[in-house]
Amino acid sequence: MLRLSHLLEDGVNDNFKSNYWDQEELRDKIKKHLMDYEEHSTWKEHVDSCEIGGCQYTAHAIARAFGGTDPEVVGVFGEIETDEGRNADDGGFMTHHWVEIDGIPYDFAKGTLGDYVNWHDIYDDDLGNDDWRYHPIHKKEYNIQ
Repeated sequence: MLRLSHLLEDGVNDNFKSNYWDQEELRDKIKKHLMDYEEHSTWKEHVDSCEIGGCQYTAHAIARAFGGTDPEVVGVFGEIETDEGRNADDGGFMTHHWVEIDGIPYDFAKGTLGDYVNWHDIYDDDLGNDDWRYHPIHKKEYNIQ
């Protein structure tokens, strides 16, 4: 979901509505791609079946299948702040993978951290109120040729 800060950074232009709907359409295609591959009939079923470590597969599968498209899709590796962390000594951070669509982060693998994060909405790929948790370290582009 586009935020006011994105508008202020980029400026309001005639392409805003078009870009927003292009992203919404692509997000729906990504969900369908993941559900079809895993043979799930609903997005809820897909998210509920996610297991720890599956975020890497999910982000890479999305970036490979949709990289090099417009809007631009990039795989991201980073850290995410958990509610408790696996170990009290690690500060409550875990490594995680997600994607960016035209520079805006989306997480199609929130279910992989369901035991560590009390999500605002685990079924929404938009980060929403959980955007403060995400700290990117590395981004990987895949170009379809």
